[in-house]
Amino acid sequence: MSRVVTVEQLRKVFRLEGGDRLVAVAEASFRIDRGEVLGLIGESGSGKSTVGRCLAGLLKADGGTITWGTDHPEVGMVFQEPRDSVNGRFQVWEAIADPLLAHGMRRGRELATRVEEAASSVGLDRSHLLLNCDGLPEELLQRASIARALIRKPDLLVLDEPTTALDPDARAGVLELIRELRGNSSTAILLISHDLLAIRSVTERVAIMYLGKIVERGPTDRLFVDPLHPYTRALMESALELDPSVPMAPVELAGEIPSPMERPPGCPLEPRCPWSIEACSDAEPPEEDYGDQHLVSCIRSGEFAADTQLLARATRPRE
Repeated sequence: MSRVVTVEQLRKVFRLEGGDRLVAVAEASFRIDRGEVLGLIGESGSGKSTVGRCLAGLLKADGGTITWGTDHPEVGMVFQEPRDSVNGRFQVWEAIADPLLAHGMRRGRELATRVEEAASSVGLDRSHLLLNCDGLPEELLQRASIARALIRKPDLLVLDEPTTALDPDARAGVLELIRELRGNSSTAILLISHDLLAIRSVTERVAIMYLGKIVERGPTDRLFVDPLHPYTRALMESALELDPSVPMAPVELAGEIPSPMERPPGCPLEPRCPWSIEACSDAEPPEEDYGDQHLVSCIRSGEFAADTQLLARATRPRE
């Protein structure tokens, strides 16, 4: 597979009134290949959407590097709330065509062909194209949003919480669409979501984000069954019926996620982690490689890899 983008130690800081600094992304490193779906998982406020916006060029990173596999990368982005990002007065065809029109393409046969191809790729037919966006059901509107993001044939498609506003049937339809798009070897997909079951069903690899830092990344099946970071394990426990045959030790994180304006020293999870030790607050832990591109930022991950029972809450109460 050819590499679409490599992100190394991405950092984004927002300067607020009064001189305060909000560290939205402290350190994010990952790569995405063509034909691949990478899932980016984390709680609200963890920095996931900011990463996506940096990749799409909507925000300028304050540190790190974004290296593209082509000289002129094209990025399509689908935002969290389709009704907030699509002009409701447009007909569907106009919404899909908007990026081409904004780049100077004139109305005509070529434009119509491109719109029909993009619509068809997401399961919309000609009868949908003349409907008004403001009256469109949520699933069809999300499909139109994805068609709009695809119409310029992007190297990378960023999907930011694409199933959040959908009912179960519509959610299933959009996930099936993502599976179909995954088969397109010319496009890579970054799927940003806190919907763990959705992430597991459509991705090859995942990256786990906490308080602006990616703390674990690797193959989807491996992280869902055998995570080595306490935060990842706590997240996986929160998703019911992931794999009843592989019960996980219970994890209880103390308190709430800190404010990005008040990041703790050392490991960002240290104040909440049941397994933290004194060294956890000394410095942010480096990534450790456990093979098959499974990387973990936790100074105790080697202990957890050697003895998974160590992650049982009762064996390591917080002092």
